[in-house]
Amino acid sequence: MTLKVWLICIFYFVLTAELDAKAQYQDHEAITQAVSQYLLSTAEDPTQDFEVQVAHLDSRLRLAQCMQPLHIFLPHTNQTSGNVTVGVRCQGQKPWTIYTKASIRVFKEIAILKKPLIRGTIISKNDIRFIKKDVSNLHRGYLTSLEDIINKQLKRSLSSGAILSPSNLIAQKVVKRGQKVSIRAANKLLDIRMSGHALMDGEAGQRIKVRNDHSKRIIEGRIIAPGVVRVSL
Repeated sequence: MTLKVWLICIFYFVLTAELDAKAQYQDHEAITQAVSQYLLSTAEDPTQDFEVQVAHLDSRLRLAQCMQPLHIFLPHTNQTSGNVTVGVRCQGQKPWTIYTKASIRVFKEIAILKKPLIRGTIISKNDIRFIKKDVSNLHRGYLTSLEDIINKQLKRSLSSGAILSPSNLIAQKVVKRGQKVSIRAANKLLDIRMSGHALMDGEAGQRIKVRNDHSKRIIEGRIIAPGVVRVSL
C-alpha cells in the first residue's frame, strides 16, 4: 500500500469516527435554537420589537442525542425580559438537564423630556417626545401613552432626556382643601346645584368630602371638573 493510499485511509477513518461521534451527541445549535424559539414564544405582545440572544454552550460539553423534543423551562422565574437562566431537559432514554444563559431585550416607544423641567411643572405635549428604547432593565417603569402624562404634575425636577415613569408624576389637584366648590346633584329629572367648600384636596375622578354651605351637612362626592363635585340624590 502506497503512502498516499495509506493517508487517504487514515483520513477516511478519522472522518467516519467524527461523524459517528456527532451522531451520538446532541447538536449544540439545536439546543440554542430551541431556547431562542421558546423565549420568543413568551412575548406578551408578539407584535412588539423583541430580541433574544442565547449564550454559546461550552464546546467541550457532550450530551447524549435526545430522541424526543427538548423541554425548555425557566427554573427560577417567569421573567420575560432582561437576563434569564433557562433550563433544557431531555427526557429520552439517556436523560440530561442543563442550564444556559440568555438575554431578552424588548424595545418600545417610551416618553422622555425634551428639556429640563422643575418640580411642580404641569406636563404638556410640547414637553415630551417618544424614542425607541430597550425597556428590559427599566425597573423604575416607563410611560408609552400621552394620556398617562399630559396634565400630570412633576414630583421632582428632571433633566433633559430623562425617562418619564409613573413614580415621577402625580395627578394635578383640581380641587384644594378649603376651596369653594359647586356641588351638583343630578339625575334624569333633576339637576340641582348648590355651593359648598371642599374638606380635602382631590384630583379629577376622585371622591372627596365637601360641606354644604346651606345645610352645613358633610357629604361625599366625585370631582367631575375643576371646582365641581357631583353627589348622589
